[in-house]
Amino acid sequence: MPIYTKTFTPNENKTLTEFIVPVIKGTEEILIKGDYHPKTVNDIEVTHKLIYQAVHEYLQFDWKGSIVAGPNWDYYKKNYKKNAIELFSPIRNLFNYTLIDPNGIVRARGNDNFFETMQINKEKASIGCVSGALPAGNWRLIVEAHAIISELVILSIEVNLNKEFTPGVKTTERCQTELRDLNKKEPLFREEQEGPGWFGGDFHIHSHHSDGNHSVYELMTYLHGKGLDFFVLTDHNTTLGWKEKYLSKTMVIPGIEISTFFGHFSLINWIGDINWFSLERENTFEDVATEIKKKGALFSVAHPECIGDPICTGCRWDYPNFCWEIADIIEVWAGSWSERRAENIKTLKRWENLLNQGLKVIAVSGSDIHELEPYKKDYGRTYIWAKSKTRDGIMEGLRKGKVYITSGPQINFQIINDKGILVSLGEELEVKYNGSIKLLINIESKEIKKKFRIELIKNGWVYNSCDTFLEHIELEWSDKVTKNCWYYLRLFDEKECIIGLTNPIFIICH
Repeated sequence: MPIYTKTFTPNENKTLTEFIVPVIKGTEEILIKGDYHPKTVNDIEVTHKLIYQAVHEYLQFDWKGSIVAGPNWDYYKKNYKKNAIELFSPIRNLFNYTLIDPNGIVRARGNDNFFETMQINKEKASIGCVSGALPAGNWRLIVEAHAIISELVILSIEVNLNKEFTPGVKTTERCQTELRDLNKKEPLFREEQEGPGWFGGDFHIHSHHSDGNHSVYELMTYLHGKGLDFFVLTDHNTTLGWKEKYLSKTMVIPGIEISTFFGHFSLINWIGDINWFSLERENTFEDVATEIKKKGALFSVAHPECIGDPICTGCRWDYPNFCWEIADIIEVWAGSWSERRAENIKTLKRWENLLNQGLKVIAVSGSDIHELEPYKKDYGRTYIWAKSKTRDGIMEGLRKGKVYITSGPQINFQIINDKGILVSLGEELEVKYNGSIKLLINIESKEIKKKFRIELIKNGWVYNSCDTFLEHIELEWSDKVTKNCWYYLRLFDEKECIIGLTNPIFIICH
């Protein structure tokens, strides 16, 4: 019964430790169980200091007084600080592990199940593990030190190599994961072939295969009831939740949220593992990006302005040399807008800066849910214009930027030039120097007699705006074009929280 142990200090925070697990021929089962102590920081003074530092950085930004911040920003900030200790205490030390077989396949992830006994054999596997043959040879046990706050943290991982099955270890029949060909191309759910049209989805969902609390089937059933057409499954550092068949009208798009020490990014339309262990803070991501593009996946930076260490370890994007040309997508609307507007406002500004640099990064939303309830009213829903409600159809519309985000209103935004050429979201329109364009806006709202505000943004600045109480509104604004530019719409409710925004339309001036 090998036990792998190590004592960690804060100097080893955000490091990897690798143990070799020699598996002999004839092994029929692996049981693995982790432990470390202390699990949380007992020093109240240190806890409070670290929380206040993280909150202070989180709430700093240069848009105070802007409508985007909302009229009660000072109250929001004061209330956030007031509740921070209760929300985020106690601060925890945090470790995960990954077990990789000699063929390079991830066979177990210790995440929220770190302290539970995990079982792997030929026929069955615990949630978070992969069943199948146990090849003899050196297996790699990689320990990820995501947060070491205490002066000393003692870690131990017990690995039992058994020659027969151990009954009674917790597994769930419905959630067993089997080794499979990760390059299969056939549909992995029942595609309805609906379309063309707008299809609404969620780009950030967790199941119990990482740190969520529900099976993929439960998520599908629940989100179908919420009216979603699709969602992207983005478990942390694993795609074990991906199944061969799902009998549901809510489509699952395969994905993974790579949770590194210095930021999280999601791969959309991705099946299989990826080696993120080499991504140190100064890396350029070039090798990873090459692999992603080859397999037809899209690179999405998740919640880049999220509250950081030690509250949400590694969640904040902190790769100073990251080349943003690699990014296809950015999550500008994370979770509830009202609750997370501090980070969403900063991400919105970051996105606009990228657009001004000529980078066509697509804006999406993600609820980042780990529980079914509450699925909040101001979660953004990402709508994509697709030829069909299929994985290929959704991905094609996404790549083209035919995307808007909303928590309610339906948005239609188009631009027409003086030659009568009409374009919509994500498209380019050629216009002669000093030529005229018309910007056509059509919005449907089910919120009767509730005030909302429409803003037309040009190159990051408010070009025009309108307040309305109408359930249906049609606007026609105009502009003269003298240089390349881009336009998008954003909508605010009566509390001046964003309730909708589009991706841009790009004007090419000759």
